[in-house]
This record gives sequence, C-alpha cells and structure tokens, in this order.
Amino acid sequence: MAALRCLLPPSAGDIRAAARGEMLALALERVLDEKVEVRVARDYLGLIDALLDSRAEMAWVPAAVLSRVETVRPGTARAIYKMRRANRSTYRSAVLVHARSGRWTTGDLEGANAGWVDPLSLSGGILAKRLLGEHGVTLGEERYYGSHPAALEALLNREVDVAAVSTSSAVDVDLHTALVRNVGSAGAHEIRALAYSQVVPTDAFVLTDAMDEGRAAGVEQRVFGGSALRLALETEGFEPTLAEEYSVLDALLPHDFALRQVG
Repeated sequence: MAALRCLLPPSAGDIRAAARGEMLALALERVLDEKVEVRVARDYLGLIDALLDSRAEMAWVPAAVLSRVETVRPGTARAIYKMRRANRSTYRSAVLVHARSGRWTTGDLEGANAGWVDPLSLSGGILAKRLLGEHGVTLGEERYYGSHPAALEALLNREVDVAAVSTSSAVDVDLHTALVRNVGSAGAHEIRALAYSQVVPTDAFVLTDAMDEGRAAGVEQRVFGGSALRLALETEGFEPTLAEEYSVLDALLPHDFALRQVG
C-alpha cells in the first residue's frame, strides 16, 4: 500500500516545520500502523494547489487555505478538526510594533512598512491589514517573509515597522505565549501589540478526498481519538467542525485571491 501523504504549511518557519514534520510522521505511523510521508508546502498557494489536485490524504491547513479550497472545490476536506489552544478554537491577529518604536496607536502606523507572513495568511497579515484599513491607515511598503518567525525577526531587526501574529485572545499572557513560541523569550519582550482583530476559527487538521470515504472513517477514529498528534501540532485537542465555518472567511481574502480559480 502506498504511503499516506500529509502536508504542512510553511508558516511555522523552516526549523520548526521540519521538527513538527518528523514528530507528526512518527505519531501518525504509530497510530495508523502504516507509512506516512510528511512534506512542508512551499507557500500557501502551493498548499492550496496540492489539496485541490488531491496530492495529499491529510493536511494541517491555515484557516484561509481551507476557506479558499472549500470555496473553489467544496468537499475537498472529508473531515475537519479545528485546533484548540488556550481552551479556544478561535484566534485573533495582533497588530505588532517594536517595543521601542514610539508608536502607540494605530494612527501612528500611517505610511509604516509592514512585514507579513504570506498574502493568504489571515493571522500573519490579512486581518491586521484589514483592521488598519478600517482605522484609515495606509501602509507603505509591504513585504512577505514566508513564516511567522521570519516576519517577527524582521520587526525585531527594524527592517519593518509593523507585523502580526495569531494569539488565542487579546490577553497579554496569551500574546506573550504566541511571541515566545515564534521568537523566544528575549524577542517577545521587545514586541508589543497596538490592536487586535476580529475572532476567526483556528487552523485545522483535515482528511481529504484523496482518501476514499471508508478508509477516511477508520483513519479519523484512530487519529483524533487519542492524544498522539497534540504535541506535534502544538494543540490541546481537536474539535470537529463543518467546512461552512471556514468557507465564510473567503470574503476576507484579498480581492485577487478571492476571484482566482486555483489548481
């Protein structure tokens, strides 16, 4: 039997993504008793393409990716399980500045240069940019760094003036946890939040239609019935949900991506 294929997003950064991939492959092989190949997508569009082309049976997908996939080809995901962190299955995007930037309100970001994760990252760009637009802020140059750690390092190095990261809530301790996860304790103390976005559903682990329905049912019971994947995916647990919870997010995506027929 051919190995099961599992895709990961690049947003965690090269080192963390590789480590997670190894942990995830071992965890999946242990519970499924079959070979699993884990691969990190080159970017969000690459992840979308692979899912639409049925090139993976399982995937860890950011909310915007799942939204785009289910809008273009409904039913691509046979089973969807949201990640639960800090006892929540939703998150906000925090608009971030350097702690010594002298910027204290969103208005202070007029003309600021931004460092985002990916054009299709809700937590690492889209939600923050939308919030700033609602506050009448026009940004200067916008750069994409491919991962949260890389974008936040750019902020720490003063290469950009504003960045964003996902956080379980607008509570300081949750933001600090998110920052430590991406740039360590020292870096976390050099960053502060100016504002927080609306709430959206977390990233999800999905089984796709590349797997037949009968096999998917058996895999679903074994994968989500225990705790094997929690450490690899940095989650407290999983919540089953329907594609519609993510499909509605497509309206938040940039206009050119929202109209594009990918795949």
